[in-house]
Amino acid sequence: MTLTMDTTHIPTLKQMADFVSGGSAVELHCHNRQEAYSYIERVLVAFSYSNGTKLKKPEKGIVRAYLAQVTGFGSAQL
Repeated sequence: MTLTMDTTHIPTLKQMADFVSGGSAVELHCHNRQEAYSYIERVLVAFSYSNGTKLKKPEKGIVRAYLAQVTGFGSAQL
């Protein structure tokens, strides 16, 4: 079965946490590396990940876990 991910929608932090905690049976991978990088960048910018003003450390962990699960990348690749 092939699933297509809508990369135009950026979920809320609560939606990410719910997906990570309940999505262990779902395995997703991006087919196109450039699309994956673009999505990662949009999510990180939307949550002001790099400047640290918007997210605390546990929340950053949720974002990292979500991106790892959605893209299929490991923590070192993110």
